[in-house]
Amino acid sequence: MIHLAFVLLKGSLLRKAKLPKPDQLVDALKKRAPGLGFWAEPADDPKLQQDIHSIGFDGGRVIVMMVPAAVPDNEADQGFEFSISSWSKSFRKPDHNAHLMVTLQLDDELSASDAQRLFTRVLAGVIEASNAVGVYWGQASVSHPSDFFLDVVNGDEDFWVMLWTGVSRASPQPDRISLLSLGMEQLGIANLQVSGPSSMNQDLLMSFFQLLGYAIERGEVIPDGDTVGSSADERLKVRHEPSPIDPGKTIWCIDY
Repeated sequence: MIHLAFVLLKGSLLRKAKLPKPDQLVDALKKRAPGLGFWAEPADDPKLQQDIHSIGFDGGRVIVMMVPAAVPDNEADQGFEFSISSWSKSFRKPDHNAHLMVTLQLDDELSASDAQRLFTRVLAGVIEASNAVGVYWGQASVSHPSDFFLDVVNGDEDFWVMLWTGVSRASPQPDRISLLSLGMEQLGIANLQVSGPSSMNQDLLMSFFQLLGYAIERGEVIPDGDTVGSSADERLKVRHEPSPIDPGKTIWCIDY
């Protein structure tokens, strides 16, 4: 499977956005994913090295291509809406006018979660090598500011799912909130919707990510009709129903 994301750059008249040098990418990737033996692969045409680098490693390669323009159709700009970083009152959407197309190609088959973790490390390395302002994970319809992305990567891997999914937030009733994941198909599972009282906003968000992480690790969602809970006394029924944004797809739902 090929993994693809866009690392967002911001250039100016005095300092144009540019493709990092191969040795910069290799050094950054070695720090983020040690033990994989990253190396710069020679280009068939030296002229191509101005726009694209191929970095090999034990098990595949990372291809980084420079695109001197913003991501088309405002897709990356719109994606910040679905990053939980945008929930902060101090959030400011970063501007970009160029991007790096980052592709991870795997020679060896990995589990969906292991491949996603490796790609997360790769993106963190490219962000650091390029002084990027953000990353757009198109399969999840989400964009994250670079500082938020790196903060999450530097923390507990159990919470990396915060980067792998967009979160669509809605208020079906004045005193309730609903959270819907976006893009979990890339990990082979259906999207999740949880809803509960607005007063438990933070607890609901934590439960949301814990449930997604649990489903990712087991490789399947909780069956329709089963129950979940944080204690022996809590028994919340799981429902499978059509997605509110794509009725042709089934999601799993839990109400608190």
